[in-house]
Amino acid sequence: MKRVYLDQNQWSYLSLALREEPRTPEDAIAAEAVKRSVADGTASFPLSTAHVFETWKQHRADRRQALSETMMEISRNDAIASPQTLLPPELDQALWTRFGRPDPPTEPVPFGRGLKHLSGGLAPESDPELVGYLRELHPDLDDAELTDRIDALLLAGPDENLPTAEIGQPDLRFAEGFAADQAEQQRRFKEEGASKDEIRRTIAVKMLMDIKEPLEAGLARAGVPLDDFTALGRQGLTDFMFDLPSRVALLELMWRQHADLHTNWKPNDLNDLVYLSVAIGYCDIVVTERRWAAMLGQLDVRSKTGATVLGKLAELPATLAAPVPRP
Repeated sequence: MKRVYLDQNQWSYLSLALREEPRTPEDAIAAEAVKRSVADGTASFPLSTAHVFETWKQHRADRRQALSETMMEISRNDAIASPQTLLPPELDQALWTRFGRPDPPTEPVPFGRGLKHLSGGLAPESDPELVGYLRELHPDLDDAELTDRIDALLLAGPDENLPTAEIGQPDLRFAEGFAADQAEQQRRFKEEGASKDEIRRTIAVKMLMDIKEPLEAGLARAGVPLDDFTALGRQGLTDFMFDLPSRVALLELMWRQHADLHTNWKPNDLNDLVYLSVAIGYCDIVVTERRWAAMLGQLDVRSKTGATVLGKLAELPATLAAPVPRP
């Protein structure tokens, strides 16, 4: 089975095509190919935390609910784990490769089902009254089907436009802070006349610092002293980062974004960069915006991770039909 990650825009285009409002004839053909691949079990289209976040940014209930209906129909509630969930076992694997510890290393579990999996168990418990109501309304549903129905309701949100009553839209302050921080870092690169190599090293160091707490916990699990880890040296530490599947594309995309000193950093870049990197680390096919697809094409991510990256929904049918080996 091929794992296919669609970014939010591609889900929107797919939703339009499935509602017989395709942007192009090619989108309609792609939608039919997607439906067939799901029906015959040859492809899975997992959802991520980013999809939930982006769906809830849509304040109009009709658009939000039409989109969530498509997502649940095609994903069948398959999910891909968050980078925060995947990072600890990835660290265990990378440390075991170098130090033989921890033994045995924990294995990442990238794919599962539902909001519980994609949120790393942080999704709220279902309201008992809602569970009871749905059981009365649909007595034929088993527990898994009932969970899927509840997840569909949570993804779609309320019938009213947002915000409503005590239900608001996602807090964008963290993403806005990320964009501001990157813009400031870019300003410093420009002022200092940093070379591309200096930019690359700085981004690698900053990303290593960003995972300081889980890294320290990983070193403790493995019984590896910090001095032994830092003794890997500059190149060794960079190679270590490239051994973390959820961080491979993130490191390269961040570097390339900063290498272009005219990049206009936007809050939405945070979700794009982080969740695209997870998808590229674990999925067979990723369909995203053309700018990300173009950058990732330059990186030859297929040779690094086995993922095929596409910039248009129209390219998906041929790729679904072709074998997609992973290394």
